Amino acid sequence: MGKADDALRHLDLALASRNLAPNTMHTEGGSPCSETHGGLCQMLHDMLLQSWGDKIRVFPAVPDAWADVTFHQLRAEGAFLVSAARQGGRTQWVRIQSLAGEPCRIRPSLAGPVKVHCPGKTVPIRKLADDLYELSLARGDEVILYDGAGVPAPVVRPIATPPATHNPYGVRSAK
Repeated sequence: MGKADDALRHLDLALASRNLAPNTMHTEGGSPCSETHGGLCQMLHDMLLQSWGDKIRVFPAVPDAWADVTFHQLRAEGAFLVSAARQGGRTQWVRIQSLAGEPCRIRPSLAGPVKVHCPGKTVPIRKLADDLYELSLARGDEVILYDGAGVPAPVVRPIATPPATHNPYGVRSAK
């Protein structure tokens, strides 16, 4: 729905639940509740990538607080693996790999005119509407979408965070 900050607020509320244990297990009335993990994972996935209505949407609900975000090989409808990086609140690149050779309609969330890089091959891109593009990809094709002067290196690396914010499984290390 494009309400990124609301999505983050709901995710934070779910993670702050008194029913969520430090080891990430969830209970309702003292009984284990296994569907919570899947729901939380889907909530996070939907903030990063959505594919429905014959369109792939990159970073459709990333909140302002997440200026730097990277994800790698999330699956989208149409048999696509999608990776993307955002830095300083701006999408740097989107990599799409076609596993089946279907047409790809994508909202890459790039600021400028979208360019396509496919080593050894020209892949035409057609603008369908504002921030909506179509690519004809053959099975196995891998393209990088970008909007800068040069083709960016699609490097997937962790986002640096202050050590004080690390909280693996709810456990704070003693100092």
